[in-house]
Amino acid sequence: PATEEENKNQQNPFSPANIKQQLLKKFPSRKVENSFSVENSYKINPISMSAIIETVKRMNKHSATAIDGWHRNILMTALVVDSSIAEDLGNIVAMIASSHTTREDYENTPFVHFDRDTMDMVRAGRLVGIQKPEGGLRPIVIGSFLAKLTGSAILRRCGAQSIPDQYAINCPNGTKVIGHKVREYYLEKGKAIIKLDLTNSYNSAVRKKIVQQMIAEGLDKD
Repeated sequence: PATEEENKNQQNPFSPANIKQQLLKKFPSRKVENSFSVENSYKINPISMSAIIETVKRMNKHSATAIDGWHRNILMTALVVDSSIAEDLGNIVAMIASSHTTREDYENTPFVHFDRDTMDMVRAGRLVGIQKPEGGLRPIVIGSFLAKLTGSAILRRCGAQSIPDQYAINCPNGTKVIGHKVREYYLEKGKAIIKLDLTNSYNSAVRKKIVQQMIAEGLDKD
């Protein structure tokens, strides 16, 4: 028979056990048909100092501390004291990006600088559930700062910012920008605005299709 504490946990939607079950529903396993491989390896050239500094500057000042203990403000303080750190980070970021592959002969793949265990640690994330005011959970993944820096710097260099009407990549407060633009468009054009709110849109998006769209947009191999 269940203990009194177990019964309380079952009745409480925000007990650790129930939070875990809710998060597992929001993060379904990737379907086989939606998986994609990275068989080819590419040598990613180092990111310039100026690109690293600009990428860090544009990160959210209020983001949670990453699982490796770093966040934007700590790194900015270090860069102010010694800007040469940016050059080292540019090399490390390029090494991480070059080491991203799904090939089985991982250790013998050209341009791979870090072994599989190291890359797994870089790609690791902690999943937490934040209570929504209206009820339910908002899933948040707190990942590695190095992984975030790598992705942001690579996307900045490969031209993601040139994609028309995108306010997600390297665009702080993108949702606020969209709100202001929509209001401006409404007042000037007198058009109706339709807002679509997709349930669990981020986690249900098919990453394979996102990659295909990025290729179609003409982004380079970075």
